[in-house]
Amino acid sequence: MADVENMSPMEFVEYFKKINQPHFEQHYRYGSEWIKTADKGAIISWLRQGTWNEWAAAAVVARLVKDYAEYVDPEFYPIFARQVSDEARHWVLRHRLLRKFGGSMDNFKPMDEWIQVFELPLKLALQKPEFFQLRFTSVLQVVEWTSVSHHRGVEEGAGDKYPEIKAVFRELLDDELFHWSIAERTWLKLCNPPEARRDVLEITQKYTLPTIDAARRKRVELSRQHAI
Repeated sequence: MADVENMSPMEFVEYFKKINQPHFEQHYRYGSEWIKTADKGAIISWLRQGTWNEWAAAAVVARLVKDYAEYVDPEFYPIFARQVSDEARHWVLRHRLLRKFGGSMDNFKPMDEWIQVFELPLKLALQKPEFFQLRFTSVLQVVEWTSVSHHRGVEEGAGDKYPEIKAVFRELLDDELFHWSIAERTWLKLCNPPEARRDVLEITQKYTLPTIDAARRKRVELSRQHAI
């Protein structure tokens, strides 16, 4: 077992990515396998939930900087502000893509599993204010980390069949990598105490990774049924 107690923050970030590589690879497969068999109705369903996800991400980060700024390291104010802007632009890109496929957000109801994904960052952060930013990033930014892999799978799996999807998700990837880097920067700065590293591992293993896995699997399943 790795000696998490005595790791430097840099060693911890690399350790986190290494031990969770199977999750990263699984989310790639969810995207790649789904797009290869998706029909138009499945794509519309999938994009409806994805469009809402961008709105929800923008909203939760906006709440962070508006209502909980005292818990955020000031160095990160402009970084989180950029994420709000990115998520809003992603909403536009996804909604435009949805309309190209003949879909809309009319009568949309978000999946409960995805509501939970976006409720968790502030809920868990508020339970331990001394680790507020660590916990927030251990949820939302780790979700972004899995999205990097998932959307890479969608982009590569789309091939020449869906060039519009391929182009949009290639554009999203750089932003999502930046959003994940907010966790890396936070952990590098704030993960000096061993208890902070233990807390990040507990939050990600107990909450973030199981929650995002369940949400993404269910979204793929329901989209195939044209049920979102």
